[in-house]
Amino acid sequence: LAYKKNGLVMPFIHSRRQLPIFSDPKTVELVSREATAEEIMKPQLALPNILFLGAQKAGSSSLANWLFEGGICHAKSFPGEPSYFAKEAHFFDKDDRFGQGVKFYARRFQHCLESGNTEFIMDATPDYLTYPERIFEFYFKIEADALSKLKLMVVLREPISRELSLCNHKIANRGPMTFKQHANGVLRGEPNSRWASTGKYVDHIKKFLSFIRREQLLVLSYDELKTNPRKTQWR
Repeated sequence: LAYKKNGLVMPFIHSRRQLPIFSDPKTVELVSREATAEEIMKPQLALPNILFLGAQKAGSSSLANWLFEGGICHAKSFPGEPSYFAKEAHFFDKDDRFGQGVKFYARRFQHCLESGNTEFIMDATPDYLTYPERIFEFYFKIEADALSKLKLMVVLREPISRELSLCNHKIANRGPMTFKQHANGVLRGEPNSRWASTGKYVDHIKKFLSFIRREQLLVLSYDELKTNPRKTQWR
């Protein structure tokens, strides 16, 4: 695998490890529409170097707000978009947004570049945990070391409690359902759907660790966040 830089073909180097090959057809189809490496590498584009992967209903909003209040640059929501898109850009988890490519994503963070606040740029979409293939393909295509500079964060909560909280959230937003109906959908494990089994943490984390170094991933605990938030902030 290689990319172009200044008219030359440059090989990709990544920690001397064999990079994983993903074959999810939807990801391959959408990534193929991306801009060329030379277009991506233009200095006017700003992209997140921190992704807060979730999990949803595990305290990710509280943690993200702490970091944003500390000066980390976040996304901008555009007219017609929900206000919460300023926290979570929903790029990798939405086919219609992901299919619009790198420039669409970068526009959400252009203000970071214009203000000079580019040291830390974060997208805190809590549904990204189930999209390791897309994140890998996207950042690997940007430039040789973009993937090695990427930082990932995840906060984990006891799975059944998290699913119950998520079920209540869905009832409030989408209408009645029983927890059994919700649980059956989760156990079916339909990939990249509303029933994606986020709670199978080990499966998703293993995929992420197949293309990043362990020190690039920070794993936090919901229980610690509740009982000792200062320690969580220190981490």
